[in-house]
Amino acid sequence: MFRLYGNLFLENPEQRLDEGQLASLTKLMAAIQSLENRTAIAREKEYNLEDKFDEFKARETLAWRELGVARPPAFLIPPAGSLDAPVACHLHNPTFHVEDPYKAITEDPSSPTIYQLSQAGFSSGNCFLFDHVSRRDETEIYLSFYPDKVRHIHENFALELRRQMKAVVEICWGRSVRKRMLECVDLVPLPLWGEYKDVTLHLEYENGQFVRFVVFVYHPQFFCYRTTSSESGRKWRGLYGRQQDLLLTVAARLGGITYHTGFYEHQHNPGVYGRLSAEQRATKEHLIAEALAQLRIASPELFKEMDTRRASCTSWDVQEYAPEIERTVAPVTANTTAQGGFPEVISYDTDMRRLNDSFSDLNLALRTECSLPSTIPTDLALQYSELTLISEFDLSPEALTSWIQSQEGLKIQGKPIGTNDELVLSFRLLHRFGEAQIPGSVILIAYSVAEAYIYNVCKTRKSSIQDLIGPPTDPHRRIMHLKCRKCAKRVHDTWFAYYARRDPEVYVCQTLEAGCGRLECSGRTALIPANPWQKHIMARRGELENAPKDTGGAWAGYIIRSRTESQDLPDVVKIACLGCKQNQVETTQIDARPRWTIERIPRYLAPRRRCSVCKQLKYWRPVSQTIAIIDTPTIAHIWGKMKKEGLDLNEYPRLPGLFFANMPVEDKIKAFKKAKMDRNNKGTD
Repeated sequence: MFRLYGNLFLENPEQRLDEGQLASLTKLMAAIQSLENRTAIAREKEYNLEDKFDEFKARETLAWRELGVARPPAFLIPPAGSLDAPVACHLHNPTFHVEDPYKAITEDPSSPTIYQLSQAGFSSGNCFLFDHVSRRDETEIYLSFYPDKVRHIHENFALELRRQMKAVVEICWGRSVRKRMLECVDLVPLPLWGEYKDVTLHLEYENGQFVRFVVFVYHPQFFCYRTTSSESGRKWRGLYGRQQDLLLTVAARLGGITYHTGFYEHQHNPGVYGRLSAEQRATKEHLIAEALAQLRIASPELFKEMDTRRASCTSWDVQEYAPEIERTVAPVTANTTAQGGFPEVISYDTDMRRLNDSFSDLNLALRTECSLPSTIPTDLALQYSELTLISEFDLSPEALTSWIQSQEGLKIQGKPIGTNDELVLSFRLLHRFGEAQIPGSVILIAYSVAEAYIYNVCKTRKSSIQDLIGPPTDPHRRIMHLKCRKCAKRVHDTWFAYYARRDPEVYVCQTLEAGCGRLECSGRTALIPANPWQKHIMARRGELENAPKDTGGAWAGYIIRSRTESQDLPDVVKIACLGCKQNQVETTQIDARPRWTIERIPRYLAPRRRCSVCKQLKYWRPVSQTIAIIDTPTIAHIWGKMKKEGLDLNEYPRLPGLFFANMPVEDKIKAFKKAKMDRNNKGTD
């Protein structure tokens, strides 16, 4: 075994490290051994912590007064424990989330952070506990609104305490402390090996001399975001709880104190921390409001920036995704007329209001689930929170993942976002011009995707073509699976599909000026239906005013009956999903625009739709067993074989019997040519 320091023993490094790593370790071990041989630090003579804190308190309150506001000194909280303790716990700041905010003590068991530390084995009895910011405030308030002058006073006092403490191990709790320590202190990383291969220590140097180990760990609040009641919660605890236990075990062994092994993975219970009464919560909210009022006087420019941010509809540079149309246009129908009069079967306006309301509910749920402050915008609160340390999308707050995965317009081919790569792709598709930088954490990417989606869908927009397009009357046709015309890659589905009024079967496509959003795609393109048989047209007035192109298959005009030819056939057909039928469930719809072949005994052309019940994209068959059917691929296959041989059947007689005949292609071609010749000869006669 190899002893690194204190009670920390590792496997033989010669069996785990390469030559370069061993050489680096040898140099660091000389510095580590010199620390062990030192018996004391060069502390100032007669350094009195209580007196020094009083001096700091006077400087801090004076700075506020110079900024035009009197902030109460009662909320300045002194450190706890002894400067001679072997381990130091470096926290960020005390908050108002305690039973009695006016009690000026760091080691307050009603604080969820302090209670967790004590349960894990860290207290003033074996550690020196101090804050980077000694004033009681919400962390987000400090990060957003504290003037630099006051920040420096707090940070200088924290650094002064670090110079005076004897601790050979400093545990830095949370991302905010980690960020400042990496910026302010000379640290050299030391990755461990073997059982502790997931741990990286940092060696702090001061004036060229090694003074202590620094261990960065998650903030205790990080473990209050998820319980173990769900599978993702158990995965969370297994990943982050185990990692936290490993880090704290190393810190405790280096410092020669005891850690309650497995505390965060197996024993931690979020439900027991920080419970306040209604009266205590009211006091907390009052003090937060009071603090904000004071800071608005001291930092008016910072509040002005925040107010401007709140007033904007989004904090991301997003581009419009939905077609350029007014939301309240009426749906298109089979009996569309130039004068209008369309029944309100689908109201996108109502759906968009509901969608916007659901986003407001999401923000509230995030603030509740993750204890985010209501004093700043949600994206900024997330940016300041420990949630930015989450590394996987499925471990993000359940409120956010479930909201994103439930949005039809954030799915691709009906599949919801499930991985980090899919999340990044969605971000790119929503920020097509590439000007928005991808945030550095999964949680911020996820929230940006949600925010950009809402902005793109719900923003007020007008268009010169709104009289030419509308939603479908059939709710099952409102979702359209799309792809990029240029790169042919799949993009987000749209839940707000629009169709041409002149032909309700024709989907109206959106034109894009700078690619679909994928890195490999640039230049002018359009989002077209993924189904090659779906008729579609560009959202241009000239095209919409004229007869749409038949892009639903060139065979349609040849083998499918026109509306006039279908007059004696059923106007509607009740159809059932084959996917549900396989599971012994019958899901039915009404096909209000059935299509029939020109055969003597017409066959019904089975539509292919995504089922809202089984979620599968399947062909739908008539419920009535008396209706003969045929599917699109069968017709397209026959048509394609003829076309491959150079035969354009649109120039030949409509002979369904010959078209569907079971005979070699060569013989079919000869028969069609003969039929055409006979027709021409008959016309000559």
